[in-house]
Amino acid sequence: MKRVRYGLTALAILLLLATPFAGWAMENTGQELTLPESIALALKNNPAMQIAEADRQKARWALEQAKAAKGPSVGLTINDKHTSEGNSYANNLALSLPLYSGGLLESSIDQAKEGWFSAELAARRTEQQVRLNAATAYYDVLEYRNLLQVRKESVADLAAHLKDVQAQYDVGTVAKPDLLRSEVELANAQQERIKAENAYRVAVATWNNVIGLPIREATVAKEELANDAFNEKVEECLQYGEANRPDLLQAQSSIRAAQAGVTVASSSARPTASLTAGQNWQDNHFPGFSNSTWLAGINLTWSLYDSGQTKDKENQALATVDKTRQQYRQSLDNAKLEMYQQYLNVQEAQQRIENSAVAVTKGEEDFSIAKLRYQSGVGTNLDVLDAQVALAQSKTNHTQALYDYNTAKAKLAFAMGK
Repeated sequence: MKRVRYGLTALAILLLLATPFAGWAMENTGQELTLPESIALALKNNPAMQIAEADRQKARWALEQAKAAKGPSVGLTINDKHTSEGNSYANNLALSLPLYSGGLLESSIDQAKEGWFSAELAARRTEQQVRLNAATAYYDVLEYRNLLQVRKESVADLAAHLKDVQAQYDVGTVAKPDLLRSEVELANAQQERIKAENAYRVAVATWNNVIGLPIREATVAKEELANDAFNEKVEECLQYGEANRPDLLQAQSSIRAAQAGVTVASSSARPTASLTAGQNWQDNHFPGFSNSTWLAGINLTWSLYDSGQTKDKENQALATVDKTRQQYRQSLDNAKLEMYQQYLNVQEAQQRIENSAVAVTKGEEDFSIAKLRYQSGVGTNLDVLDAQVALAQSKTNHTQALYDYNTAKAKLAFAMGK
């Protein structure tokens, strides 16, 4: 009777632990997505893309404003006076066209062009970041899905083993501690399965958030963690990144903008010339268009001495140029380090994939042998449990290596500005 009671207890534990936790309920199964589809949704729905586009448009209109400063301007002035001596009405229409600004307007346009170029690069970098975030979230889902499968397999293996132990205990060939130990190991494995399922659901919710879907939707990742070939050379990666990373190109653009700022600063020491033309009307009766005069001419302005203010501004601009050059150098060094680190991470993960795959194969064989030996009465319960733990660990290591390989490749592509 005691053995029957222990068997019923084990069955009750199995049924209790196998029941899904009601709090995990999600919405109906959502759409299946590939990685490219996931990235496309993120690019469409992520607010960062709209923010970057707004900044790009702002820089574009700043450039148009700088260009417009070189064009003509027309102004109308209406003067209506009433005094004790009578009324006076005057109207003036004036046109002004800059002929030479000492380099101020031209350099301001150059700076605005660099600002627009920098905004374009920032938008490109934002897109790359959104792509990386979407890919990483996708790989997170795949990792936790695989880990959940490992935990489910462990539960299934230990449940099957518990049946063997229970059968042998019922006929008196094994002791009670074997049965209790098997029940405890199964309960522990079920705990790990529960945690793995929660981690998977959190990963799906996070993925939904990144790509702009409802967080409770049970979206399904269509693909698996890939183990494709990686044959790129580190020198090629570094060269590509130096030539294509948007943040490095932005740093170079900042240097050019700072150099244009030197011309802007020194323009005060040069003469400026503008063409002016106008038409004046003046009368004592409204609307004041009876008496007409016109004028046309060229205005020339030249500051001969300003107590060194222009030179001081020029020196400040030169210091800014030096600063931007050093910032580019710093950014380049950091970028090369980041690319090299991610390159090494890819290689390390690639090696771990090969090693862990061998461990999984051997672990499966070891577990199978341990079960047969136990069923034949020549092995121990501990041998089976240890072999199962080792097998689960090797599968976990393999999943982790695949995840690290895929994410390292994505981060390397981002570091290179791909």
